[in-house]
Amino acid sequence: MKMKYIVICCMAIVFFGVQRAKAQAVVNSNSKTKILNNEVKIAESNLEQEFTIQNKDVSIVGDGNKIKIKGTVGKLSISGNDNEIDVESVKEIAIKFNYNFVSWQQSPNANGKPIISDKGGYNNVGKKSGAALDKSDN
Repeated sequence: MKMKYIVICCMAIVFFGVQRAKAQAVVNSNSKTKILNNEVKIAESNLEQEFTIQNKDVSIVGDGNKIKIKGTVGKLSISGNDNEIDVESVKEIAIKFNYNFVSWQQSPNANGKPIISDKGGYNNVGKKSGAALDKSDN
């Protein structure tokens, strides 16, 4: 009986440890990346990171980021320059500032395309081609 209790306790520790590791993998534990209710806020520059996000808005503030987002994003807001963002599924994209490259694969909107608002200059927003691996391939 004692051995069974020890095994169950060890399994629980391993399970909760794995769940905690998964949560940390979903959103960067860096103090400049925060989850606020229904929004993930990334305030970084020169960050190269992959995130898994489900049904949240994402706000990226910074320059020179290379970010890949798996999952479905409500509104993707980008305030900065020279960012390269690849998002799997997105409803809306809003860009301020310049020289950003945003590729998306799909949108849950009825027409299959995200709503795009571009208030900067020289930004490139488009559907990612099937074989593209990064900005240079699209």
